[in-house]
Amino acid sequence: PCCAKVATATSEMLSDRFVAAVRDAAQITDVFPAEKLKKTGQRDEWVTLCPYHDDHDPSLTVNTSKNVCHCHVCGAGGDTIDALRLLPENRSWTFAEAIEHLARLHNIPVEHDDSAAAEQSMAAAEHRRELVAKNEQLQEQWHEDLINQAPMQFWDYLESRGILAAVDDWKIGAGRLKTWWDQLRLVIPMHDHRGDVVAFVARDLDWVKGKQPGKWMNSRNEPGIYEKSKHLFALHRVIRNSRKHTEVLVVEGQLDAIACHVNGLTNTVGIGGTALTLDHVQQIKKTTGMQKVVLALDGDKAGQESMDRMLNELLPLLVRDQLDLHLLTLPDGKDPADLGAEMVPLVATAPIWFEWWWNRENGPTDNGDPA
Repeated sequence: PCCAKVATATSEMLSDRFVAAVRDAAQITDVFPAEKLKKTGQRDEWVTLCPYHDDHDPSLTVNTSKNVCHCHVCGAGGDTIDALRLLPENRSWTFAEAIEHLARLHNIPVEHDDSAAAEQSMAAAEHRRELVAKNEQLQEQWHEDLINQAPMQFWDYLESRGILAAVDDWKIGAGRLKTWWDQLRLVIPMHDHRGDVVAFVARDLDWVKGKQPGKWMNSRNEPGIYEKSKHLFALHRVIRNSRKHTEVLVVEGQLDAIACHVNGLTNTVGIGGTALTLDHVQQIKKTTGMQKVVLALDGDKAGQESMDRMLNELLPLLVRDQLDLHLLTLPDGKDPADLGAEMVPLVATAPIWFEWWWNRENGPTDNGDPA
């Protein structure tokens, strides 16, 4: 994605003269290509399919002289910068990222007010680019190693998890990394919300409790790039699919998330064995624009305890009606990868959090009975 190479910076670092120059040069057709616009009867006014919702009949009006747009169905719109940042794939962009993207389109050199801050920002951006480039090389190498060298055990495992068909699409691999682990492991690339490879998670298929290091091993944390406790696996894919869905499904593991995508639930993210936190929810809301979250965890004791911890964490949002949370208890001993296509109808029936909690504490209640 084009945003992958945008240097992170705050708007305070950019000079007022630079921002003004970009605003003057930016055109609404930078966001909506002219070939996709259909002329209306009004001067300088066009219509196109709205990219901010699942639009089938052109509902977005674009005014090329005023450089603004407005959707008469979902209400989204604004100037060129607003329109750019509202696109599903760009919802996490800062103002500065949008400005710098438009500056490159119009060949306007970036100007900063604070040279020290500019150097720091550029150094951070360069470190990020180097890390992503290295990870992308490892992703390709390990994917080829799985295809060409991995023992049959790996393929049997992938088939047992119902994700054999996803190997190429998700660039699943097999590899060793001496500074991390020695034995051959199944490796899954981890992307950030932009789609850049920022980390890996590796599974030991021969793992025996107490005899080897962890069954799953994650890349080390890189502040500002990858932090396990804040990472949402497959979020970049959900962002791309956000116009097709009204909710986000949250499952525990990466393999569970992949299995859900394989079975048509392309609105699924994985929390990688950690709890769903306020940070996670804010990421989901900010990048996908969706308020409804369906949380699916195992039905065993550990899964129930995790549900309780997450409810306590998210309660401030729930009582203010800032999150539409639904909870799905999976059949005991089963996870989404085990259930496969059976997950689809289960997700559709997930009760809202209060009903789930009430029924667990008090037994099923007839909601049609006022008493």
